[in-house]
Amino acid sequence: MLRDKNLKTIKDGTHTVFYESKKKKSEGTYKDGKENGLFTNWYESGQTFFKGTYIDGKKDGLFTWWYVNGKKEYEGTYMNGRKISVKEWNEDGSVKQ
Repeated sequence: MLRDKNLKTIKDGTHTVFYESKKKKSEGTYKDGKENGLFTNWYESGQTFFKGTYIDGKKDGLFTWWYVNGKKEYEGTYMNGRKISVKEWNEDGSVKQ
């Protein structure tokens, strides 16, 4: 961790959060306080909840969320923080209209 000129903590490097059960809840990398790289979140069961990549604090690439049942909920493609495309599903796996 780094500190800015006001002595506020700035995240730098890999940041991991755990559930009380010691299972991994989220993990991502920061550079100079901004998200930079792959971020992943998990349900306490270990099932992936979210996965996406940031570059210099902006969404860039594929972002995916899953329901607790393992089916996809949302998939979006981003470039430099701007949404390019989106597809969404219902919990039963059918495509949202």
